[in-house]
Amino acid sequence: MSDIQLPFQWTPRPYQRKLWNYLSNHGRRAVTCWPRRSGKDETFLHHTACSAHERVGSYWYLLPEYSQARKSMWDAVNPHTGKRRIDDAFPPEIRKTTRENEMSITFHNGSTFQLVGSDNFNSLVGSPPVGLVFSEYALSNPSSWAYLQPILEENNGWVGFNSTPRGKNHFKNLCDYAEKAAARDDRWFYELLTNDDTKVFNEEQLVEILASLQAVHGDAFGRSFWLQEYFCSFDAAIPGSIWGDCIDAAQQTGRIGKVPLELNYPVHTGWDLGRTDDTVIWFYQVCMGEIRIIDYHASNMKDIPFYADLLRSKSKERGFTYGTQWLPHDARPRTLAAGGKSIFQQFNDLNKDGAMGRFAIASRLDREEGIQAARATMRKCWFDEEYCGDGIEALRHYHRTWDEEKKTFSTEPVHDWCFSAETLVLTSDGWVPISDVSVHNEVVTPCGNRRIVRSGIVRMTDKWTTTKGIRSTPEHRFFTKRGLVMAANLQSTDEFWTREDSGLRVLGSLCVALRSGFMAAITLATQEGAESKAERQSSYTEWCMRLCMEKFRQGVRSITSTMTHTIITRKILRLCHAFSTEASTNPFQDTNAYAGYAVRHSVVTKNSGKGAARNASEPTTPGSRESEGSEPAYSLTVDSDECYFVRGNDGRAYLVANSSHTSDAFRTLALSWRSAKEEYEAQDTTIRQLLSGSIGAQTFGSLKKEHFRKAEERRQGF
Repeated sequence: MSDIQLPFQWTPRPYQRKLWNYLSNHGRRAVTCWPRRSGKDETFLHHTACSAHERVGSYWYLLPEYSQARKSMWDAVNPHTGKRRIDDAFPPEIRKTTRENEMSITFHNGSTFQLVGSDNFNSLVGSPPVGLVFSEYALSNPSSWAYLQPILEENNGWVGFNSTPRGKNHFKNLCDYAEKAAARDDRWFYELLTNDDTKVFNEEQLVEILASLQAVHGDAFGRSFWLQEYFCSFDAAIPGSIWGDCIDAAQQTGRIGKVPLELNYPVHTGWDLGRTDDTVIWFYQVCMGEIRIIDYHASNMKDIPFYADLLRSKSKERGFTYGTQWLPHDARPRTLAAGGKSIFQQFNDLNKDGAMGRFAIASRLDREEGIQAARATMRKCWFDEEYCGDGIEALRHYHRTWDEEKKTFSTEPVHDWCFSAETLVLTSDGWVPISDVSVHNEVVTPCGNRRIVRSGIVRMTDKWTTTKGIRSTPEHRFFTKRGLVMAANLQSTDEFWTREDSGLRVLGSLCVALRSGFMAAITLATQEGAESKAERQSSYTEWCMRLCMEKFRQGVRSITSTMTHTIITRKILRLCHAFSTEASTNPFQDTNAYAGYAVRHSVVTKNSGKGAARNASEPTTPGSRESEGSEPAYSLTVDSDECYFVRGNDGRAYLVANSSHTSDAFRTLALSWRSAKEEYEAQDTTIRQLLSGSIGAQTFGSLKKEHFRKAEERRQGF
């Protein structure tokens, strides 16, 4: 065999030299965040060839999925050489055997090389690796590194990570750690390059690429994707993002950072109320035409007194006073659970001293109008990064779902509550891992088989809760006999709803008979349940009775509304007939049409599905545990019933809800700003006068009360 020099017929490009020198000097931990076509894999493949001939051992090259390994690495041809990439790095002369089916190579010196998927790493047997490369680590299963790291620590092996960003996921966390570690010593190497460093694409090409991306994906998403792929931006390009461009604009213009609290201005709030999922509150001030968002809160399963205490404690801790607490429109209806009082009334009862300012109901718009109002409002917003970090990320990730059939984004935003890849979902074809479920499947619900509207990975996360062997994000909701409960708030005494329960089958049949989606029916029955009873376990019979009672009440209200409108309409028609011989000769036909319209559109007969937040103590979750390691999170959206069954470690089928109120609360903030714009402008004028000394504090107090009185008069019709 003729002498072969490694690396074989290859010289690192100038910008690759720094990484190559680190690896050549036996560096053991390298992390590279490089843009597209910069030769990430090329560099690591040639280093693997060299390393395999310096130390005999097993070397693995991990792609995100095993199925990608052959297409993108084993069979891929280098356009510059015309040879397979694998042959460029590992010439046939240094190989003893090549197993095409296994994508593995054995070298003459005894070392081995194999392409592996991070999704099947634990299925490999044989000699543990002494060298690893994770290609496109941002898309890989991070559990693979958690599993393999102890092996390399024990045998003093090396590992390289290469990727372009995919948002602020586990790869971003690794980059942050590597950057800090590399600054301390040479045990870690970290490098972030952009196309400005690599010069792979010239200015003209970049402009053309940007234009084509924006033509296909729109200006905001197209530019975000362009920055991600060619300039290694970690601000994720989220497909279908609704407000991502607004958040990016706020970041770029310096409107996300430290926001000062102005004690001369009152603090207002915008709310969204959740019964079984998050209640969210944005705290903001309106100062000189700016909306300064100073705080954010999200919690669930809490009652009205809890939020009253929260408002008082924040006011006391930060030293501000409240202006208006803007509640959404569903705070207006009365609920039996609170003795016939609405959430609005309950808050007012707890605010006799006025310490919480005043409570008002924001005007009601449909979802799309609210979204557009929020977009307009965001241009005026300044966000406090310390207090509102979680809320900002939630706004950034608020997105529309992709309609696979229409090949466009739907008008309905996505609510992402997720499971891990191995979670088994009950479909019409049996148990299927959620990672393999698609819109072509149907899932089983208590009411029958239902179509899947949306499926797939929605994010990467390291926050997991395990219950009954089911790994989910903490906010995912399980059906229990005390209602829908988030995974993080499940208690050891909770009795879960399972497919094996005959009572659940009866409840599902009742929903079918009432022509109601399962989730809508349970929300209705939950509203009927008294708050004092919400924390105790309720039998299926009680849930059926609650649903029937609420449906009966809805029917009575509809009949009453119909009769009322019919009587009024008849009187109007008689008067019309007295003045016109062309009046309707069939008044009942007109009356019934009018009454039907009234029933469909009257707020009395509508049910928003939300009511007073349920009473809940601070629950613990015995038997559940938090799992570490960022990994893909999968979600399903199910048509009509909005629920499906997942399999626990005991083999039983547990009922869970569909896959954020953060965005709903921000829409409330936007609507409140629009409703009270005159009040805020008048307040600004008064504050300026006070600060300039043109009016005294006593006059200021009376003027502020007058502003509130006038504002209340303007909103009496709400």
